[in-house]
Amino acid sequence: MDSRIFFLPFVIFTTIAVSAWWYIRTTDFLLIIVAIIALNICLSWWLNRPRKDWWNFALLPTLLWSSALSYALVLSDSQLVAVVIIVSGLGVIFYWRQVFLYIFRQTAYRPFSLERLSAYLAFLTIFFSVGAAYGVRTFLDISSFQLSTVIFLFIAGVIYQWAWVQKLSFENSWRYCLAFAFILVEFFYVLGFLPIHFNILGFLLASSWYTMSSLASYDLTGHLTVARARLVLSILAFSWLIVLVTARWF
Repeated sequence: MDSRIFFLPFVIFTTIAVSAWWYIRTTDFLLIIVAIIALNICLSWWLNRPRKDWWNFALLPTLLWSSALSYALVLSDSQLVAVVIIVSGLGVIFYWRQVFLYIFRQTAYRPFSLERLSAYLAFLTIFFSVGAAYGVRTFLDISSFQLSTVIFLFIAGVIYQWAWVQKLSFENSWRYCLAFAFILVEFFYVLGFLPIHFNILGFLLASSWYTMSSLASYDLTGHLTVARARLVLSILAFSWLIVLVTARWF
């Protein structure tokens, strides 16, 4: 009997356990992050050990969960904290479910489901990590350079996972990857001077990443058109306008 039939129940159980652990004992934050890294690596190896790139599957859930728990630390509303924990936990569960179907139940897997879900989770990862960084700077005296270094690591991980899950060759995608990393880190540094809430700053950077990665994916797969580019950029501009007009400036 293949032990992987117990994979999804185990993912659900461990996700609930880790989320409850953080909610009950926030002081164990660093230990919880180590447990999340180890757990996702073990899950990836369990499900994908015949593949040489098995460890790549563990990257996005680790980044998502770590950034979400970091973001929850800077929130003062307990109900919002619970929402963040629930959303990130569901994101991890749904992600591993798609990986399970992709690897073990291919007949039930819908093409490109993993790619689409990864794009949404990458957006959340950028939002949580940037929001957490700006929130920490609000409460603690930490230089922008130090925070930019941390954000670079998260952004680099998201960019790598994007290129990998999209099955992009290094020769075709490396220019985009370098440009994304430089633009987003520079954008993070510049946005920090705006006197608006860290949630808004996180959304601005996350939406920028989603727009750039979408346009790059269209271009690298040969599906980019002028009309599609205009639509994507129009949605970005409209969402920015709504957010900035309604934002609380302080």
